[in-house]
Order: sequence, then C-alpha cells, then structure tokens
Amino acid sequence: MREIDDIEDTEYDKIISEINSIYKQEVLLPIKPAFVDFFKKIQNFEDGYRTDIPSKKIEIVSIFYYAPSTLSFVFAMSDLEYYKENNDVSRPELHTESYDDYDEEELVMHILKKYHIEHEDLDYYDVWDNQFSLNHDFLLACWQEAKTITNSKLYGFLFASDFAGGTTNLDNGDSFFGMDNTVEKYLTEKRIHIKKDL
Repeated sequence: MREIDDIEDTEYDKIISEINSIYKQEVLLPIKPAFVDFFKKIQNFEDGYRTDIPSKKIEIVSIFYYAPSTLSFVFAMSDLEYYKENNDVSRPELHTESYDDYDEEELVMHILKKYHIEHEDLDYYDVWDNQFSLNHDFLLACWQEAKTITNSKLYGFLFASDFAGGTTNLDNGDSFFGMDNTVEKYLTEKRIHIKKDL
C-alpha cells in the first residue's frame, strides 16, 4: 500500500474525479427529480406554499439547507428582507432520507483501496473535500432547470441554516459574504428594485 502523500498530482486528480463521478451517479442523480419538482412547486407557489399576501406579489424567496447535512433537509420561505416574518402561512419542505443514509466515507475509502493507497488512518474529508461544492452546484442546477419549465420570474437566494457559507443567487451562482452584504444591497447594485411588504 502507498501513502496518499507519495502519489503524483495527476493520479490524485484521477482519484478525486472518480469519487466525484460516483457521488454524482449514486447520490445526486437519483434525487434530482425530487429537487427539480420541489423547486417547480416553489416557483409556482404550489404544494402547501401559502402566504398571507397574494403570491404574485412575492418576488423573492429564500431557500435554506440544513448546514450539517446539505441535501437532507431544504425549505423555502419568503425573503425576510422584503416580507414580514409571519407572511408564510405554510412553507414547503423537502426531506431526503437517501442522502442521510449514504456513507461518503465508505465511498472514499473504497476508491483509495482500489488504488492501493493506505487509508486506515485517514479521515475521508482530508482526501475529498468536494462534497459541499458538488451539492451547491446541484441545487443551482435543479433551481435553474425548474425555471426553464415554469418560466417563473421569482428570485431565489440560497442560505445555510447557520448562515455560514454566504448567500448565493440561485439564478446565476453569484455569491456574497458578510452581514453587510445583503440581498437588497446585491439587487440594488444590479439595479433591480423589489417592492417591500414589511
């Protein structure tokens, strides 16, 4: 068995690429229809998304994911910079048990073993740290695919439940960080003005 630090960069890149590919195939692809459907219903204000004000007046929603387990629990709500906190009578939620059940460590260790790399004392996230970025890109792709179906003009912004990791515009992938960089500031800089209902 070889040490991970002793392999060439090209081989390391090949290993990471294979892990990425299997993760997409085994984890992301099977749950993609559920996420696209979830975002379609949000964009159309269907399936339990009820608000106090007419939905046609809501132009921005926040999509939150559970920070410790990105795709296991996602929910939507009217953006609090623009709408009252109690505006949502009910919010849409998506729970993905198959994501929680998947063992990323087993995947990484299996690939390392395949390449005859010593893995007994390794933490898998020290080898493979692409999971968050793959999940993040997956959410953007699902939101944008839903948009092509609904033709919705709704703006969507992605947040972690602990507000770490910044804010991302689901329509174009723009990300911004820090408490001073708000959705309103971002949209204003883009010359997009949304009427508030606070």
